[in-house]
Amino acid sequence: MTVKDLMKGISMASANDATVTLAEYISGSEEEFVKMMNNKAAQLGIDAYYYDSCGIANNELSPIGMATLARRIISDYPDILKRSSKKSVNFHGQTYKTTNHLLDAYYYQGADGLKTGTTPAAGYCFCGTAVRNGKRLISVTMASS
Repeated sequence: MTVKDLMKGISMASANDATVTLAEYISGSEEEFVKMMNNKAAQLGIDAYYYDSCGIANNELSPIGMATLARRIISDYPDILKRSSKKSVNFHGQTYKTTNHLLDAYYYQGADGLKTGTTPAAGYCFCGTAVRNGKRLISVTMASS
């Protein structure tokens, strides 16, 4: 697997195994990566606590914290929008479609990312971005049914 392939799985299919693999690649273990995540959140002034790299362990983050993190990711790594704005990706003969329906079924002009997620504890979550009239909008929904 390449990092590019793992990112496809993470950005489009919420591949938790790919998230853990990248965490281990970056820091040697998921536990060390989670420490890095918590340190980065504190450095950015985000009130958050992470237990794992993929969100299954009921990480703690407010909608404002998520929006702050999204803004920072887009600012520091603008290429993320090239990944998160795709309507689908092909990976090893399988097509994975976006779950961000602002990009397709409920098209929203200017929508260009970012990510959906679902866990039993958090419910359906969404962090979306769009550019309108030269201004970036960030929308966060958490604990939706």
